[in-house]
Amino acid sequence: MNTTTEIIVRWNDCDPMGHANNAVYFTYFEQARVALFREFFGIKEGKPVLASHFPFIIAEISCKFLKPVHVDERLIVETRVTQVKNSSFIVEYDMIYKQNGEQVATGSSTLVWYDYKTGKSAPIPEEYRKKLTS
Repeated sequence: MNTTTEIIVRWNDCDPMGHANNAVYFTYFEQARVALFREFFGIKEGKPVLASHFPFIIAEISCKFLKPVHVDERLIVETRVTQVKNSSFIVEYDMIYKQNGEQVATGSSTLVWYDYKTGKSAPIPEEYRKKLTS
């Protein structure tokens, strides 16, 4: 399972040095992850995304910063599920400049299927496991 998301670097994303602040890269990953799961759960564009749509939480996230990005640059974030375990799965990210395909950053996150009622992790239901691995 994978998606591609376009990001435009906003003025507000940048720090006094003129490039996107490192924390913003995680927001870009989040935008791409939401697009991935909109597709996964069939949530149409323009429909609200609710917390109840996402029965998992992030247990770990990382980013390797390769190049700076600046205001108005267009980025592409390629997102894919790479590993599915009993109650967790890994989403990897490749962020590239749209204009020339150069890699800007890479990252990954571990998401854990989560039962909000019990406050504990839960096994990934079989129907979702199949979708994650397809």
